[in-house]
Amino acid sequence: MSERLERVLQHLRSARPIAEKNPRLGKVVELIDEAIVEAESRLEAARRSDQTKQ
Repeated sequence: MSERLERVLQHLRSARPIAEKNPRLGKVVELIDEAIVEAESRLEAARRSDQTKQ
């Protein structure tokens, strides 16, 4: 699961600069930022869960 979250996070981070270039996409940039924070949080939780299983 953490591998999938890492890929999602990479895609979100790469999409943000593209969205920033268009001033009409301000809301999209905000949503991407929120999604990045959420993905980072879930990735951290998944890693903690993986460590406790080992």
